[in-house]
Amino acid sequence: MLPLLLACLTTAQKATVSSPAQKATVASLATIDEIVPIPQVGRPRSYHPPEATQSTLQSGASLLLIPKYELPIVLLSIHLPGGYLSDHDEEWGRADAVAEMLHKSSGENTTAERSQKLRLLAASIEISVEENHTTIHISVHKEKLDDTLPLISDMLFRPSFTIAEWDQLVNYRQEELKQAYEDAGYIANEMQYLLLYPPNHIRHRLPKGTPKMLQKIDRESAQQWHIDRLVGSKIGITATGDINQKVLEQVLDKHFPQWPGKKWIAPTVPLQVETASGLFLIDVPGEEQSQLRVLTPAWRERDSMDALPAQTANIAMGGSFTSRLNNKMREQKGYTYGVRSYFQQTDFGNTFHVRTSVQKASTAEAIQDLRDILASAQDGFSSEELRKSRSTARADIVAFFETRSDILQALGTIWRYQRPLNDYHARLTSIEGFNDLSINQTAKYFSPDRGIMLVVGDAAEIEPMLSGMEYQKCTLENHRLRYEKD
Repeated sequence: MLPLLLACLTTAQKATVSSPAQKATVASLATIDEIVPIPQVGRPRSYHPPEATQSTLQSGASLLLIPKYELPIVLLSIHLPGGYLSDHDEEWGRADAVAEMLHKSSGENTTAERSQKLRLLAASIEISVEENHTTIHISVHKEKLDDTLPLISDMLFRPSFTIAEWDQLVNYRQEELKQAYEDAGYIANEMQYLLLYPPNHIRHRLPKGTPKMLQKIDRESAQQWHIDRLVGSKIGITATGDINQKVLEQVLDKHFPQWPGKKWIAPTVPLQVETASGLFLIDVPGEEQSQLRVLTPAWRERDSMDALPAQTANIAMGGSFTSRLNNKMREQKGYTYGVRSYFQQTDFGNTFHVRTSVQKASTAEAIQDLRDILASAQDGFSSEELRKSRSTARADIVAFFETRSDILQALGTIWRYQRPLNDYHARLTSIEGFNDLSINQTAKYFSPDRGIMLVVGDAAEIEPMLSGMEYQKCTLENHRLRYEKD
């Protein structure tokens, strides 16, 4: 049987080259290298992010635009001075309440009438409150921009602030905040700033206020605060989409020829601030998971040379799924769905954050793991870690310009922090020049001893696990934290 099989295989092999057509094919393959040369792959062209064009409108407002013509859509953001840091100590939540009132009746339109008109125009409006700014985001078909902006003008210049709508908002927000006090994640995110900064510091505050503070805010004063901040030279407008600079300038000058505000002074923050450190525990009885937060001050200067190297190093620390924090706490230990760390730029410096939630039974172990992994930055990052981090950092910058919403976000960052128009291209160039040493020199910013670690969860079960650890226990009723539950 075996000799017969071998004979069949030999016959089949001979048959594959026996026909004239097959012989011609073999001959052509033998000479293909002489006919078609192997292509030479050159160096890829370096990516250059699109740069915005910038101009000043007749009102004094600044305009930044990156056109994107693929779809007939225009995205527009109007950045107003005045955010939650502008609120006085007795008026926490004022900026956020004013932003909500802008969504209500204005000009000749009730809330329902304006909403109906926006729906017919297929336009959407969102408002966000940052530390020092309030931003109105608009998305609309380019052919409907001229019809939509009068509604925005009324919203900004002629908000009604009726007694009925104000009382309705305050009552709703009070109930919303009371319910939020039962959410450990909300408590952790809000309380960390009260713990890190002293009571006399401008960042020691709650952006949405408290139920009692909302009750004390004067409606008419809040409306006047909004009008006073509408100073043209303090306002930035960023845009992208199917429109050019000249056309956009004309339509904006038509609907916003001048801004009614006369003077605006932004709040200031002292350069040197004494911040807290250590481990804090906030009790939320019955909570099934433990919320963990790390918050530490980073660099103070807006244009620090450490910024980009530290952000690149953070990709290896906790800024990606393959980071050290995720590898240890998610993949190896399995007591969290994920952990994230990041540097957050603000109007008054930069802070380093870590946030995660873990199984309650693993709270103490997770605290120790967080400390150990963050401290491991002092030993440096491997060349392979930094190679991947540089690659990811480049990809992240390129991604900023893939969609209109991302472009608008990038433009907002450039305007708010007064960065050069070629800022993102400069970042790409800088990343190319990083070496391992320049990145490893930023390891100090990852030290957990620089700031606070916060645990929010069921203290009755967590405290026995913290035996041997130094920590401070806080409650929602603690007047020092100026947080109200009733």
